[in-house]
Amino acid sequence: MGSAGVILHVSLLVLYAYVTYVLHYGNKDNPLNKQHKALEVLGKFSLRYLTNWTFGVQLIYFAISVLGHLIGVIGASRLKTKIHNASDYIFMSIATPMALVVSIVFWVLYAIDRELVFPKVLDLVIPVWVNQSIHSINSVCAILDMFIINHKVPPGSSSVTGLLMYLLTYSVCLFGTYFQTGIWLYPVLKELNWPMRIGFALATSVLALMTLGFTRVLNSMIWDKTPAGGAEKKKKASKQKKK
Repeated sequence: MGSAGVILHVSLLVLYAYVTYVLHYGNKDNPLNKQHKALEVLGKFSLRYLTNWTFGVQLIYFAISVLGHLIGVIGASRLKTKIHNASDYIFMSIATPMALVVSIVFWVLYAIDRELVFPKVLDLVIPVWVNQSIHSINSVCAILDMFIINHKVPPGSSSVTGLLMYLLTYSVCLFGTYFQTGIWLYPVLKELNWPMRIGFALATSVLALMTLGFTRVLNSMIWDKTPAGGAEKKKKASKQKKK
């Protein structure tokens, strides 16, 4: 993995930890929160946004990776392997695909009408650099990590299952928040009827599966290897030819 991987993971762990602090605690008692509805909702439900969930998953990935580096120094090879397997699964199955989803959906809606996803009033409490960190740099960091770290590609079925479970869990959180409080976390959902809301959720899931496929293919292209599952098919095909 080399020193580049260590420097990358330690640096990003510090960055992500600081951004997380700013998001969830830096504006917790900001008097502006009581003056604007959007700020009040953000302050009260900051842990329920998909952006923050996904940023948190990436933070966990970097923390586990740093732990793996430390254990590697100690020399506990078995534990190091387990930690690397866990970090690779999180990175390939959820962290990277969802980082791409967050960036794509956010900036598409922002380009159409920023009030649908990130009302201008939020600029009062979320600095531009934080907004860029959670909606742009998040994807850049994931791709950069992929070029530096040779990740083990999990089986396709395992990755799809993990990703869909993540999306299902968030859907319960999103719609549960509405049924509990009558508040839509994302303004765009207020503009849609129920069939369109469900369609929006399904479209997001399809996009996530597409970014999962992109993640697997890009990783394989960078490191010139066959995604898990593909190798098995090749072996079976070669055996059949021999017969």
